Amino acid sequence: MGFVFLLVVSMLAYMFLSAYGLRWVVISLLTGMLCGMVLMSWRQANRPEIKLFNEASRHYLAQDYPTALQLCRKVLERTPNQPRVINLMATCHTNLEQYQEALDCYRRIVELQPGNASAYSNLASIANCIEPVDVQVVAESLDRAWELMPNQRFGQATYYALLKMAFTELEIERYSQAIRVCDAILEKRAFATSPLIIRGLALLLEAPDDPVNIERGRFDLIEFLRKGFDTEVSLKQEIQFMLKAREFLLETGGLPDDLTPKINNSEN
Repeated sequence: MGFVFLLVVSMLAYMFLSAYGLRWVVISLLTGMLCGMVLMSWRQANRPEIKLFNEASRHYLAQDYPTALQLCRKVLERTPNQPRVINLMATCHTNLEQYQEALDCYRRIVELQPGNASAYSNLASIANCIEPVDVQVVAESLDRAWELMPNQRFGQATYYALLKMAFTELEIERYSQAIRVCDAILEKRAFATSPLIIRGLALLLEAPDDPVNIERGRFDLIEFLRKGFDTEVSLKQEIQFMLKAREFLLETGGLPDDLTPKINNSEN
């Protein structure tokens, strides 16, 4: 049957070539391929699960997280094991402070994508929010994320994942690992400012009596206070970090004159 089909196609192609020439055969083939690609894209975009996911994304952007979650569940009923859908659910649960549900989502993602460094970073960050904190789970997830990071393309998503890793390392008092992650970020993105607050605090907490660490830590904190975050954080978080930096700078030699008014305004 396959041989007959090929024979018929070959005969039609020969007849078309004989009648119209090679140029029109090529044009017809390219036009057919383009039309086929457009048709496939249209069908893909109009699949019910795609439309549901797009609607869920719109509700997420509108901060209507319960509706977004409901729509994501409908998508998973049609097509289970979709990491990007589960990731959107995890983000919604996190924003609703439903940390156990978010943790379950990230665990599912790392099962489906064991090479996803960002998922391990998120898993560690969320596990650190659940009391009592299971430090072993947090540490193991961070270690796995660190192993996988060299395989990731360094874009904005990887930058955020590394920042989250560094902050979580600081939170569980693994200061040398926090410094290591910040160093890796700054090696790729030399003008980044958000890692400076984490590395500065980690340096001062790791060895508070070491003059070298004090000098390096103060330098990072002062640079951070002068430039601010290069990532989106809430005003509350920004003020908390600025006051924490102020506290450590006052303990280790004082504030530079140009920063005193700025810090005082934040405190007020």
